[in-house]
Amino acid sequence: MRFELADRRRRSRIQLPIASTALLPSVNCEVHTAVVRDISMLGAFLYCDFEPKLGQQLSLKFALCNPDRQIGVRGEGIIVRVEKPEQVPAIGLALEFTRFEY
Repeated sequence: MRFELADRRRRSRIQLPIASTALLPSVNCEVHTAVVRDISMLGAFLYCDFEPKLGQQLSLKFALCNPDRQIGVRGEGIIVRVEKPEQVPAIGLALEFTRFEY
């Protein structure tokens, strides 16, 4: 039997599977590949190829395309959740934005 928990998010999220880059400034300056799963003005959930720690700062960059131009987006925030699914090779993480600009 399957049931769903009520969504308690403060803002609705937009499903946005898009390639991005992630950087942990407190660890090193190595740029990692990431895929944003969903995003809101308060945070994002993404999959990455590294395992960060809770509370670490993360910088996230990606581009949105529309018919007229490409818009660069940058978000910085704190990692508030890390998921290590057994059947998926990527690490999932939730990021709460402290800064967001485009």
